Amino acid sequence: MERFAGLVPGVRGDLFYGTEPTGEATLWLLDAAGPGCSWASVDHVPGEDAFVVEQAGGRRLWDEVEAAYFQWLRWGRPALTRFGLTVTSDGQRVWLDEPTDLIGPRT
Repeated sequence: MERFAGLVPGVRGDLFYGTEPTGEATLWLLDAAGPGCSWASVDHVPGEDAFVVEQAGGRRLWDEVEAAYFQWLRWGRPALTRFGLTVTSDGQRVWLDEPTDLIGPRT
C-alpha cells in the first residue's frame, strides 16, 4: 500500500491474519476521515486465484487502490527509493524520480 499512498490520499490500510495456520488474511482499507466513512475489504485465501472485494461509502476505495496499482505497473514498478516528497508552506507534493515529476493530488 505504501507504494500507492501518493495516489490514494487519506486511506489507511491494515492487514489482519487469521488465527488458523492456513495463511488466510484480510486487507482492510479505511477512509482516514473516520468512523462511518468509506471502507473496503478483501480476503486472501492461499491457493485461490480470485478474491471477493467488498466496499461501501462515497469513495470506492478498492477501485482507487486498484487504479493506483495499475499506474505503478505502467511506471515500471518503481522502488520506494524513487519516490520523494517536497513540503513547502503551500502544501506537500509527492513525486517520482525528480521533484518536477509530480504524482497524485496536492495536499
